[in-house]
Amino acid sequence: MRRQLIQNQFSCRPDNLQHVVFQELDRLTPEQNALVSGCVALVTALGAFTLNAVPLTLGSTRFAFASVGGFFHFTAYLCTLCAFTSASSTVITPLMQLSALWMLPFSTSAASLGLAPIIRPIHLFAVLLICAGGFLPAADGCLSSVATGKFWQQRAVRYVVTGELLICCYNVLLHQATFHDPGLESSTKSLEPFQFFLISRVANGLTCATLFLVIPSLRSHLWALRKVKRRFFAVALLGEVLSMVGVCLVTFSYSGFYEPSVVNAVEGGLQQLFNLIFAIISHRLLGLGRGVEQVPVKCVSLLLVSIGLALSTT
Repeated sequence: MRRQLIQNQFSCRPDNLQHVVFQELDRLTPEQNALVSGCVALVTALGAFTLNAVPLTLGSTRFAFASVGGFFHFTAYLCTLCAFTSASSTVITPLMQLSALWMLPFSTSAASLGLAPIIRPIHLFAVLLICAGGFLPAADGCLSSVATGKFWQQRAVRYVVTGELLICCYNVLLHQATFHDPGLESSTKSLEPFQFFLISRVANGLTCATLFLVIPSLRSHLWALRKVKRRFFAVALLGEVLSMVGVCLVTFSYSGFYEPSVVNAVEGGLQQLFNLIFAIISHRLLGLGRGVEQVPVKCVSLLLVSIGLALSTT
């Protein structure tokens, strides 16, 4: 749902970002939406710290993991938002299975060093099924096209690939900082999931503030934000609050399961399912967003994803 809200905002947005900033000021650009996200993250974390909701131990390695994770999370989100300007959400969301594939080498390396359990074959098969189903819509129903240079040269694909590599780094840090396996040796104490969430949100917000203050092209989006129509700003703000709740909840999933690539694949699969349903309802009943294309391909995609989701629970 969150990704469809974003796509609805950008569906009429031209590719030239400078024209959006200086001429069409009634809708948020991806950069402006990222700025709203960073502000919501910072306010959420600072509000929790002010209320003394979570005690923190500064100086630990896991604290550093959370801080670096916040940087990765914001930059990944900015890249993903930029992808929505050239492709629909029902294409982009399936591509977000990439981080599960990126994560497999990391988790396998950690397992070979004795730092994590080895992924079970049934869960590896589940990840591959979910990823295959996720790639189908973006590959126009032909997975062989993924191996061509034309596929990877698409603007949206480049943005998503970069974003998913960054979000993979975030998820690996999240899992390493919060998951504790009694059967493995650990020299440092794990962070509580909510601690990681809040620390990473502070880093997320500070990364946002730094980038928008230092980079001139981003500053232009900041100054133009005051001219955006209130209803679009309200939709973006609502979407970011909902997104913040989702990020918080999924933090507990990564801390409670032994294999982060499985959690990542399940997260992406569920996003794909709900996004497709919401996109159909939004377009046909509300007249918002783009129409859903390649329905047979996306049905096959959802079937593969559903089977993978079922296997991931065994």
